[in-house]
Order: sequence, then structure tokens, then C-alpha cells
Amino acid sequence: MNIGTGAVTKFPIPTADCGPDGMVLGPDQNGRVGKALWFADYVGNRIGRLEVSGTGAVTMKEFSIPTSNSSTDDVGLGPNGDPWFTEQNGNKISWINPATNHITEYKIPTANSGPFDMITGSDGNVWFTARYANRIGRFSPTGTNYASVAVCNSCGANLALMDRGPDGNVWFAEPGVNKWVESLRNLRSPSTTRAVARNRSA
Repeated sequence: MNIGTGAVTKFPIPTADCGPDGMVLGPDQNGRVGKALWFADYVGNRIGRLEVSGTGAVTMKEFSIPTSNSSTDDVGLGPNGDPWFTEQNGNKISWINPATNHITEYKIPTANSGPFDMITGSDGNVWFTARYANRIGRFSPTGTNYASVAVCNSCGANLALMDRGPDGNVWFAEPGVNKWVESLRNLRSPSTTRAVARNRSA
């Protein structure tokens, strides 16, 4: 949408009925920051990239996720500045290299946790909501690649969206118990720490 005129321009996605979901502005294939829009194909099981040239020409490409029926929800920028995304049914946190289109997946130790939304925290880690497990996950993409999962106090919270708050902490919504946001002030040392299995696409 043109914020000046209100005019709406639509761009058809190559995969029919793909169910586009979360999106984020990130780097293009040449590493230029803020030059590509990355989006999740929830039904199509792909990650899409839309680029607009200086002449206004639009280029759109999609990249298949190695795990079938992964139900990709959210896309955000990770600590390395590349697009990261959640796989709700695949139970994985993953990222795509814009230069090579390689997708690296990290399996979450908690089975069927349902990762939904994700952000990069002020501590440089990837944080995510584990919707089905009533937990908040913290994942360090550097070093030994470990995930730390903290149990939330509210059972049935149906954890959804999260973001960094003005205090530098992670805030999240608990629609299942009618709590809009709650700060992760006391979860700097999550209760469970386990290794994460890694898989890289060809």
C-alpha cells in the first residue's frame, strides 16, 4: 500500500493457495540490508523473497523447506541479520542464507512444542514462543547450539506473539489466559537446557 495515496498493489505469489503469513524486511541475495521482503508460505511449505529493483520491477522467488508440512508461521531477522523462521508443525527453528538459499534447521528438544513467533533478543539470542508447550524458548545460534526452554507460569496460555520491550526484556502475549503481555524479567536463566539437532539443506 502506498502510504501517501492509499493505493494498493497486489503481487501474485507463484505457489497457488500457499497461505502467506509472517514477513520481515531483510537483506537481498547480494547482502544489501533492507532490500528484500521475506515471507512465510504457511500452506506451501516455503520461504519467499520479494525484491523490487530501482526501476520498479518485482522479482519473487520461493525456497522449499526441507521438512514437509512444517507450517511456517513467522519470519524475523536473526542475530546474523539473515531471515530466521519458525516451523510450528516441524518443531524447528530455522534460517535461510540469502546468498546461497541454504536452509539450516534446528530441532527443538521439547517434542511438539509448536514454535510460533520469534525475535532476536537484546542478549543476541533467538527467542520464540512454544505455543503448544506453554513455554518460552531461547536459542543460541553460536558456539555449541543449545536451546534453553523456560516453563511459563500460566497453564493453557496459548502463547502467541512476542517482541522486545522498552526495558530490553522479551515481552509476549498469553491470549489463552487473557494476559496481553508479560515481561521475561525473571527468565534470564531458563529452567531447561538441552542440545539441539541440526539439519542443513543441500
